[in-house]
Amino acid sequence: MRARVPVRDAGTGFLGSALVRALISGGHSVRVLARPRSDRRALTGIAVDIVEGDLRDAGSLARAVAGTDVVFHAAGLYALWVRDESEFFDVNVRGAEALMRAARDARVSRIVHTSTTATVGVEANGAPATEETRFNLAEYNEPYTNSKREGEARVLAMAKDGLPVVVVNPSAPVGEWDWKPTPTGELVVKFMKRQIPFYSQGGLSPVDVADVVRGHLLALERGRVGERYILAGEDMTYKEIFESLADVTGLRAPLLPAPPPLVNATGWAMSVFSRATGLRVPLTQAAARLASVNMFFSSEKAKRDLGYTISPLRGRGGALSRACTWYRGNGYVK
Repeated sequence: MRARVPVRDAGTGFLGSALVRALISGGHSVRVLARPRSDRRALTGIAVDIVEGDLRDAGSLARAVAGTDVVFHAAGLYALWVRDESEFFDVNVRGAEALMRAARDARVSRIVHTSTTATVGVEANGAPATEETRFNLAEYNEPYTNSKREGEARVLAMAKDGLPVVVVNPSAPVGEWDWKPTPTGELVVKFMKRQIPFYSQGGLSPVDVADVVRGHLLALERGRVGERYILAGEDMTYKEIFESLADVTGLRAPLLPAPPPLVNATGWAMSVFSRATGLRVPLTQAAARLASVNMFFSSEKAKRDLGYTISPLRGRGGALSRACTWYRGNGYVK
């Protein structure tokens, strides 16, 4: 099988590059679509075919998928803030549709579309959400979440028309080579720089990036067309995440919670400042509100149907420890 990863910088990013390395190790040939000026450090020393282009360039998408058997759409604009929020829609909605059309025209045998658990919704009682949970996060008006939800909906609609696509919904990947870093990786870096004096009262379901990659490959082999599968890790409050980071770094975890009204007020003030100046801020109003939500998810469907498993996150050798080691070894933290 000639597996391909023809999407906007997907192969050069955190999850995409990990997927590329796994595919190469499995004996597949891989083609990556990357923007001309993209940072490709994560592909150093990896033998891949690079097609320069963009999700907004139909011609480059056609070149990227030509002659391929499988397409992994592992790209997306994953950020808490961008100067122009319309870019979320361009990349995560229009870009996803354009790639699906290109793959359909190229008659590929299978597509794996990377969505996110943010499109699933959360349970009001804090219980782990499933693929059947009603989506209820639109009220937070978080552009990344809303754009990924719309992009996923359009992809699944195309599946009903015969597109051979399977959707996977990773939670918050963590591990090596998160060079940008993603919002989850940025949380780790800020902790290591001692820039987090308090912890928010919500939680996440961080997951080893290696587990997410394996989930993609399992979805390729065993996933049912038109279905979506949550690829989550261990449900942890922010307090537990920081305590785990403290355990592997020797640093002190924040001792006190930040009251949600204070977090919300800070996010609101930063959003006002950002809109007035066009400058990047570390916390938006939507992200502040979500920081008090337990974003917990169940991977039981993926375990049952795909054979998905979850690796330990805590302790030496866990994904949190490996992420800290990688950031320290690559100069992110002194």
